[in-house]
Amino acid sequence: MSMALGCEVKCWPKAAETNVKWYSMWLQWQGVFEQLQASNADGAGSAWSGGHPRSVPPGIWACPVLVGRRAANKADGPWAVVRPKIKEAASTKDAEDPKVEDWLRKTASEIENFSVEQVGSWVEAALEERNYADEVQTTTKILKDQKVKGTALLDLTYDRLVNQPYNIAAGPASQLAKRIAALAAPAAAASGFQANTVQSVIEEKDLAQLSEVSVPSATVRKGQALAGIEECIKACMSLVQKYIKESDETGLNRVPPTCAARCARGGKTTFLQKLGEALAGAGYFPIFTSFNGESPVKRRENEPADQWLYRTIAYALLPSDSSLRQDLAREFGKVTCEKSTLVTYFNSKEKVVLLVDELNQLLLKSDDEAEKNAEQRASRFMKDVFLGVRGRYMVFTSHIQSTGLDLTQYMEGTSSRGLAVTGLPRVACLEHLQHMSRDFSGLTHMRAAYYSRVPALIWTSHHSPDLLRQKFAQIHEDPNSHLSAFLAELFTGTRMADMKAFQQLTDGSIRAEKTVWIPCFMSHFLFQCQRDWPACAVLSEWLHGMRDAEAQDGKAWEKIIAVAFGLRYIWSRIGGEHHRWLHGHGEASIECLDAKPTATSVDEAVRMLPQPQKYPTLQLVLPKHSKFKAIDLFAVRREKGVKAKLVMVAQQKEGSSRKRTNPPPKKAEHAYWMRGSSTLTGKATGTWYQPSQSEMDEFLGPSLAAAAPATWTLLLMPLSLVSLARLAIYEIDVVMPPKDYIAQVLETFPSPSSKQRRQRGLRLDLGPAGCDSMESRKIIKSSEVSCGRLGAQAAHTQNREQGGGLNLRITLCLKRVDADKDDDDDYEAKDLFQQSDQGVPMQNFLSTETFACSTRSSDRPEF
Repeated sequence: MSMALGCEVKCWPKAAETNVKWYSMWLQWQGVFEQLQASNADGAGSAWSGGHPRSVPPGIWACPVLVGRRAANKADGPWAVVRPKIKEAASTKDAEDPKVEDWLRKTASEIENFSVEQVGSWVEAALEERNYADEVQTTTKILKDQKVKGTALLDLTYDRLVNQPYNIAAGPASQLAKRIAALAAPAAAASGFQANTVQSVIEEKDLAQLSEVSVPSATVRKGQALAGIEECIKACMSLVQKYIKESDETGLNRVPPTCAARCARGGKTTFLQKLGEALAGAGYFPIFTSFNGESPVKRRENEPADQWLYRTIAYALLPSDSSLRQDLAREFGKVTCEKSTLVTYFNSKEKVVLLVDELNQLLLKSDDEAEKNAEQRASRFMKDVFLGVRGRYMVFTSHIQSTGLDLTQYMEGTSSRGLAVTGLPRVACLEHLQHMSRDFSGLTHMRAAYYSRVPALIWTSHHSPDLLRQKFAQIHEDPNSHLSAFLAELFTGTRMADMKAFQQLTDGSIRAEKTVWIPCFMSHFLFQCQRDWPACAVLSEWLHGMRDAEAQDGKAWEKIIAVAFGLRYIWSRIGGEHHRWLHGHGEASIECLDAKPTATSVDEAVRMLPQPQKYPTLQLVLPKHSKFKAIDLFAVRREKGVKAKLVMVAQQKEGSSRKRTNPPPKKAEHAYWMRGSSTLTGKATGTWYQPSQSEMDEFLGPSLAAAAPATWTLLLMPLSLVSLARLAIYEIDVVMPPKDYIAQVLETFPSPSSKQRRQRGLRLDLGPAGCDSMESRKIIKSSEVSCGRLGAQAAHTQNREQGGGLNLRITLCLKRVDADKDDDDDYEAKDLFQQSDQGVPMQNFLSTETFACSTRSSDRPEF
């Protein structure tokens, strides 16, 4: 009885056999042996771990073995103490396991009717069953706060669980998602995707007339202006009007779909909705479909991609008051739509434009052969119905332009189909961004650059900042490989396979062959890497500081250079490229630190540095004091028992200022003078080294170079000019606005006789601010710079009505004038115009003028 009460039992050796008898009887009475045998027989392990129930302390299973050893006179010593507290453990199992098993036996149809409290109980059972009992309280509270009931629970996926508004940790989120998916399998079978059960199918008579189909209205707040969107809509409308009149049979080339690519929260959905409004107003019949995760049409478990596409299109075509809409959309609904129904419906209909939001979520490039075939069927359906025939067309959005290539490859197999790329709003004029609403009247160049000048991203960052957090939980699965791949993308612009899940955080629309990370997402990504690389958290903070820098205080440029040095040090340490400007980091840990606020010199700051956690360590330090002498960044190598070594100092100047006095500290082994707008060639001035503009761009990499101060000048000028450093002949596409607009712009330029003529070559961009690809700009390198002259010439002249002006090719002649002794190359730029195809003299649009403005290397991503 003492054992049943859970007390300690002292066993005399001679009574061992009696103890074994009583103990075995007690175990049988509790039924533990039967449960263990059943578990081992059928493999059920929901409450077991290694053959032991998880609710029972693991030490108890040694007790029968010990008693048996005592019975065989093998126990050590005359005394043995057994502390199993069996009664308590067994009663806990009796109380808990049936309850856990009951919850986990619930079917999807039963869970659909769960209350918020019942959802919490089910989640508790699911997590405990997977050894996540310590996460139960946090997870259930999150779901309760969000008022998740049964139907909403069944709609949850891993991506939704780890993102806003849930933000559940990756481990429990993964287990819940798997459990929910397993529940959905029988429901999917009942829907007709796995079993022989027949679904209800939408018929053509259920669908509305095209004139009755509407596009969801874009959400625009009171006082909000959608900056730059009108130009983009006009540009895309011109593509629709052109290609909807063509077919694969009549044209010289296959009809290309139109793609608008942009990062997450970049305004893709709003653009497509506004395009739909414009199409409807012009007499077209737009059909809006979405796969962006917020669509009411949820993908069903095991549903092929083409079936999901057909259901989504049918949902858009059903009358708004149709009783079929809800069941057609639901993840566990029993209504679907067949391909043949839609083919028949669209047969002989014209002026139809399919709008697809986030096509990349439909075409996932699955490795599964069956799913790959389904994606191919979906692509070919879109080709046959909306591209191959005259009178219909399609426009889609994606996080990346490569989705369009996936689509066309699926459509055509080994042959090719073109892809028309249209622009999404990227506003060059700061004033236009400031007019989005009163909240942005004080928007600075630095803050705009931090969000890559994308209006939707700037707006979201102010009104819903949490929405910018995207899929960062996956970093923790393999932090070193993710960080290494991230840094490779950052500095080379080459897309890495390990970063596929993060493509939506880059802007593929800037330059198709380069991966460019948007600074705000770079900062979020680095912050998530701090567990394995604490220096990344500091670099994240430095980069974030760019957003809040004041105009012309130089702090943003200082932080960009500091982040570039820090990330290159880390990349080199984890096996990446070693840059020649990195020093003192061999075999060393990397620390990034802010100098003590009271320090005003390098010597003071070094003395105040904390001792590193291990040796050797490279400490990269960013001064804080406004009167810190001469240096904006320095690096110190720390070794145990050895005096700190100042291996590098740097001074950052946002503009083109050059240093002639104030040498760097004598102890510094290397000194760099980093100018925001530099010269064509690098040179040494005293003990400072001044990198050339091309060296600066190479050091920063495409992503950080895109955020550098010299690009901010584009925000100031409707007429943007960018340097053609080191290159001579370029092909330049521009969109010419009306003559009055250009005349007004030219009046804003300074006299060419001033020092402001300091240039290394110019690139002309005459498009009105708004749409980043409306100008269809393309640069082609074809020769090296001669010592006295730069030239730019066009291969041919082209006219096309677009955006309120003519699309023209222009020849620029850039002539070097009065270069000073310091090789600060000065140029004047004159426009030498050719005739257009239609014989209209280009001088009618823009007179020959001499002008100058800030410059930028052509290696920088285009804006």
